[in-house]
Amino acid sequence: MRGASVIGCGAVLPPTVVTSADLERRLGTREGWILERSGIRQRHIGGTTSDLAAQAARMALSSAGLSEMDIDLVIVATSTADQTMPAASTAVQEALGISCGGFDVDAACAGYVYALISAYGFIALGYERILVIGADVYSRITDPLDRSTSVLFADGAAALRVVCERGCDLLVSDQRMPVMTGVELLQAVRAAGLGIPIIIISADVTAESAARAAGATRFIYKPLTIMQIRELIRTWLGPQMS
Repeated sequence: MRGASVIGCGAVLPPTVVTSADLERRLGTREGWILERSGIRQRHIGGTTSDLAAQAARMALSSAGLSEMDIDLVIVATSTADQTMPAASTAVQEALGISCGGFDVDAACAGYVYALISAYGFIALGYERILVIGADVYSRITDPLDRSTSVLFADGAAALRVVCERGCDLLVSDQRMPVMTGVELLQAVRAAGLGIPIIIISADVTAESAARAAGATRFIYKPLTIMQIRELIRTWLGPQMS
């Protein structure tokens, strides 16, 4: 059975830092107001989407102990590609010096989730090694004087190295649009005797304990804070993050 594992990660931020105090002076708002509503103390500005994506990809490969040649497919989740075409994934391939398949996923905030699930689908079809990258340069398309957007959006990139792992599988349940609840799905999987790692995405935080009791190995609920995302990645990668 063809499953998928994350064996490397990388992230990069441009060097220019814009703090909420900076925005307080620029926008005539309060730093405390920004922090209270967004939890953001600072954001990073600069670079291009393809360049940030390539840097994050190199870091992911390095953390996995692999080279650029160990890639079958590049998937880039972005809403701010440098140009309409060719895709940002082709620019990443050129920067890494590789020749393989690649495409972009433009789904805004949900883009990386769809890119990761797409990677798993390609692995199920026979691919072995995939780079999944999320990269955006929102400072290029947002109004720096609009406090409804400039306090939230900035620039950066992150990448995961996803590989085929035989003998396991991955099942994703989104409880926001359920065919059955996550707990019911878990119970069905256990009743069938399948040793499948489970990710449950849910808007209901109170369902977590029930899902864990039913056998969930991974549980995601929305909204996720930055610290929760870091802890989630740490859980996936285990000792590699220490």
